[in-house]
Amino acid sequence: MRFMSEISGTEMRDANRVNPPWACIISDEHWNVYRDAIRITRRTGAPFLIGGAFALAGYTGRCRNTKDLDLFVLPSDKDKIVDALTKIGFEDYHPTLPYDR
Repeated sequence: MRFMSEISGTEMRDANRVNPPWACIISDEHWNVYRDAIRITRRTGAPFLIGGAFALAGYTGRCRNTKDLDLFVLPSDKDKIVDALTKIGFEDYHPTLPYDR
């Protein structure tokens, strides 16, 4: 075991990139879901941005555990990404829920 005083500034900065301080409020179960969604989205090769509470937390260090993940994608890539996500068990609510339009 290492004490915080034994960790260099560079090591701490790199550790915070992997495990930011606010990450502890999100359950492992939710992290696994978010990780799966990001990985499959990356595999499509389409560019995307993470928005919402995750973007806010990454920028400000303050997290609101909203239990969702906002992905911003180009209209031309939407179908490819939705298809990839639904194939691994995610559900596209856009056609049925009129929010966020």
